[in-house]
Amino acid sequence: MSGAGKKRKATTSASASAPASAASSDSEVALTSAAKKKVKATTSTNGSSSASAAAAGAKKNNGKGKNKASNDGYEPLTLPQIRVKIAALGTKVPSVPPSGLDHTDSPLVRKWAQSLQSVIEEFNLLLCCVSSATYKWGSDRSGAADQNLGVLSSELGNAQDQISSSVTPRLTNVLAPVVDLVIAKTVTTKKMDPAGGTSHTPSPNGSTSEKADEQTDPTADSVVTATNTAATTPSQAQSTEIEVETKVNHFVREQVDPAFLLLCNEILCRNASMLRQVVLANFHKIDRVIGDYEKATKKDAQHDGRGFAY
Repeated sequence: MSGAGKKRKATTSASASAPASAASSDSEVALTSAAKKKVKATTSTNGSSSASAAAAGAKKNNGKGKNKASNDGYEPLTLPQIRVKIAALGTKVPSVPPSGLDHTDSPLVRKWAQSLQSVIEEFNLLLCCVSSATYKWGSDRSGAADQNLGVLSSELGNAQDQISSSVTPRLTNVLAPVVDLVIAKTVTTKKMDPAGGTSHTPSPNGSTSEKADEQTDPTADSVVTATNTAATTPSQAQSTEIEVETKVNHFVREQVDPAFLLLCNEILCRNASMLRQVVLANFHKIDRVIGDYEKATKKDAQHDGRGFAY
């Protein structure tokens, strides 16, 4: 009994321990599956976050590149910078000798006119930048700022009108006189040119013979006909030549009225000192106008924080 009882007791213990081991194994498998799912979900979240961050960074970089490309190499001029540049133009205005310009020296007169014309062109271009330097939307400016800007625009236009009406026409008459396109000479050449054919000497009876041969191309759908022409006399064919005449016209620009150009040179030389005075007077006036405008703008900004605008 003791042997059989011990055997039954051992069997019962083994049976009881087997379900416990199976239960613990199932628990471990369940925990492992849950951990794998959690890791997979974390990886997906991190991947989507990285993709979103990369997309946002690319969009930001594209925006920066677009702005850089659109404004590459451009720096707007401020009103103080325009004032300094206009003041510097006064030093580029050509001077007049104490004895004046010699109107008979056309190259010297033309050089002086070109120098003054280049200064005036740069002055007009600088004034075109004033509107962008003083721009602001209408609701951002006060009534005093609007009035100050109106005075500034009026003085700028007045300076341009004086220079364009009193100085520019005299310079243009010298630099761009009226010319006409005329024929200076005509070259005529003559040469013998073959006619491209032959003339056949007629037979004593005044007739020629022609023989036509038909050749059929087996690979084509049409018939090729070749015509041979031969004189009935044993004399050779005589080639003919034609005399060709070619005319080549050479054009030049000549002044329509040379006397008027000499008169324009004399007028420019006689008034050179006063023309220079008119240009410099308007340059200095614009410098003062911009300075007064800046003072008025600061004064208005103390009462209204919106500042100046165009």
